[in-house]
Amino acid sequence: RNFSMPSVYPMCRSFHPKWLQRGPAIALRNLSGVSQMVALTPSYIYHWGDFTNSLFDAKDAGFEALILTDTGRNITEGPGFSVFAFKHGKLFTSWHGVLSGITHRTVLEVATELGLQVDIRPVPHTVFLDADDVFISSFAGGRIPIVKVDETVFV
Repeated sequence: RNFSMPSVYPMCRSFHPKWLQRGPAIALRNLSGVSQMVALTPSYIYHWGDFTNSLFDAKDAGFEALILTDTGRNITEGPGFSVFAFKHGKLFTSWHGVLSGITHRTVLEVATELGLQVDIRPVPHTVFLDADDVFISSFAGGRIPIVKVDETVFV
């Protein structure tokens, strides 16, 4: 006998149009252990609950968006966007806990075509916060610079 259990998740806008002009202030929030396990499986959609709950927490703290970290405080992604850091001519991004979508792949391809070194590995939050430049990329928004992550300001 077949059984189906539909679920409804509230969707939050992944970026605001004003971000295109000045960039968002973003909070880092930890990915729950359950979502950590499913983030690399086809059940990926289940960690939208973490995105939603963490986004409310980030907004309450005065931030405009969030980036989830795994249990080791490595950078994963945000709701609806990929995350990148740039330091000493090298582009960093994670491969785990990340939806390997077209936009993520396109940024990596463009960086390679431009002759930039690309380092795809778990990115510790300390490396991310020490970067020269951090940005997000989404299908709808393109490349969007991040102006602040937690208390670290990027110019």
